[in-house]
Amino acid sequence: RQPNAEMPDAVLNELRVRWAGGNSGYPLIGTPEDVVDGLMRIRNAGFAGAAISLVNFLDDLPLLIDRVLPLARRIQRAFAEEFTRL
Repeated sequence: RQPNAEMPDAVLNELRVRWAGGNSGYPLIGTPEDVVDGLMRIRNAGFAGAAISLVNFLDDLPLLIDRVLPLARRIQRAFAEEFTRL
């Protein structure tokens, strides 16, 4: 975890306990924007990646591919461009 992470220590500690106990889920529920926001919170907390599972794979995969991933890529590119200007 990066020292400048945005996730409050109490939340991180709760996640550590859940992960250690085998309940490693961190639900991201909502609109594509909500899901990307959740992924950004994970990233800003210092985590390098995340595994994604879907409740109904056949129904949810097109939404992930068509709406969530393109939005995440746009945000990532904007962040990278801003970071390189520093």
